Order: sequence, then structure tokens, then C-alpha cells
Amino acid sequence: MVIARPIEGKHRTIKNRINIALFALFLVLPFIRLNGHPFVLLDIPNRQFHVFGLTIWPQELYFLHIILLTMGFMLLFFTALFGRIWCGYACPQTIFTEAYNWVGKLVGGSSYGKPTMKKRHWARVIPAWVALSFFFSFIFTAYFVPYESMASDLFQGKIFAFADSYRPAAWFIFLMASTGVAFFNMIYFRENLCKYACPYGRFQAAL
Repeated sequence: MVIARPIEGKHRTIKNRINIALFALFLVLPFIRLNGHPFVLLDIPNRQFHVFGLTIWPQELYFLHIILLTMGFMLLFFTALFGRIWCGYACPQTIFTEAYNWVGKLVGGSSYGKPTMKKRHWARVIPAWVALSFFFSFIFTAYFVPYESMASDLFQGKIFAFADSYRPAAWFIFLMASTGVAFFNMIYFRENLCKYACPYGRFQAAL
């Protein structure tokens, strides 16, 4: 794996600040409470969607449709006006890739990302990435399951669907699957996800 040298300059500084702001938003949103309700919680089992302080029931899903359509049109508008600004400044794949790179360089030293990187460096980077993947996946899962109950069940070892069953709870399966996908993405896909899987690059050419 070869990591390009970071570019310095005015636009890079702006990009870093935007990335940090969006990253912080992702990390804190599941923990914010407003009037006793989560600021953002997509509670699928109970069919309640708490979005920006509003509680949306299944029969009111048109609110979510309006929000998603508005975000989609804004994305198309800014793409037509400024080009692929989304990819460089706000794409989650870009932001998380740089976060993993930063951690990799922090624990792997100056040799991180070079073709000559030794196995002993990977022995430090890979466990750090696994831990980071679990942490990010916990935050992501907290958008669907209240973080208090998840943390309590994890610390108490209550990861099964029923007390007398060995079948893992749905949230735990989702958490472990998300951890595996996040780690696999950073090990094998990285920028290739943009090239082969991202739909944005497909329709952007039409704009």
C-alpha cells in the first residue's frame, strides 16, 4: 500500500476544517438528547424515527422523503455549480480513509504507507485499525439502537437475543458486520470504492 504525501495549502486547510467538523458531527449526533428524545435515532424495531427533535412515525415517512430529496437536489446543484466538491470535502469514504491514514501513521511511524513498510509496523497498524473500525461501527449502530442500552449490554455480556439462547442479538450482529465491512474497506477497497462501487461518479458525468 502506497499513501500519497499530503498536500498543503489554502484549499487543503479548508478541506481539513470541513472534514473535522463533519467527523465531529458524526461522532456526537447519537449522544445528543432534545426534550428527552435522541436528536437522531432511526428506531426500526419500534418504528419510530427521531430526526432533528421530531418523532416521525411510519405513516409520516414523507417527511424523510422530503429531507432526502432536498439533500439530493442540493448535491446535484452544488455538483453542477462547483464540480465534484462532494468527493473531496464531504464524502464519508474520503473522510474515513484519511482518519485511518492518520491513525496508521501515528502508530506505524514514518514508514506507514510506503512499499518498504515492515511487518512489525503492520503488526501495530492492523490492531489499531480493528479497534478503530469497532469504535466507528459502534457510533454508526447508535444511529439505530440507543447507545445506552448497547453499552450496558456490551459491558454486561448481554449480547444474545434471549437469556436462554445463544443466538446473538440483531444489533450485535449488525455491529460486528459493520466492523468487518469497515476494516475490509480500509484494507482492500479504499479509493477503489469510488472507482467501482460509488454511484455518484456514474451520474456526475451526466451533469
